Amino acid sequence: MGKKMTRQGTNIDLERLEWTLTRFGADFERWPDEERQTLEPLIMSSSDACAMLEEARALDKLLDMAPVAAETAELKNKILDAAKAELTRSEPLIIPFRPRQNLGAGVWRTSWTWPSVAALAASLVFGIYIGANGLIDPALTNGFDVASAEESIASALPGFSFDEDVTLSEDFL
Repeated sequence: MGKKMTRQGTNIDLERLEWTLTRFGADFERWPDEERQTLEPLIMSSSDACAMLEEARALDKLLDMAPVAAETAELKNKILDAAKAELTRSEPLIIPFRPRQNLGAGVWRTSWTWPSVAALAASLVFGIYIGANGLIDPALTNGFDVASAEESIASALPGFSFDEDVTLSEDFL
């Protein structure tokens, strides 16, 4: 059951081949069975895949020629001595630390910020109180009437009266 490879599918398969070659090298025997079964047909049919495989084989050959340092007692002792010297150093390791500049600190100290925040919080509390007690509903169900809104607010806040300057005016609506 052969599947037709589109240009996009080939690119995805080439990325998968590159991933496999990077992790397992060019020797098919080191590849997981699923990768081998999926990618061998791609290598047989794609010149780009063949080129990637040849490049991986050349890298494998180069790595195989590199000398491998034998583990010796001398090398092991040298590494352990360096680690011990690092741990028993008399002066502590000090990493310079520069605190991050707090950019927001100056904003909260300005003269206008706290009154603005307090007014916003008060309007939020007032709005929640009116909404929770259903005091705004009469104004919305009967159409907006300034007089009924003033009565609703006055009944919600005993002892509060509207002055001439504070009275809601239809000019502002």
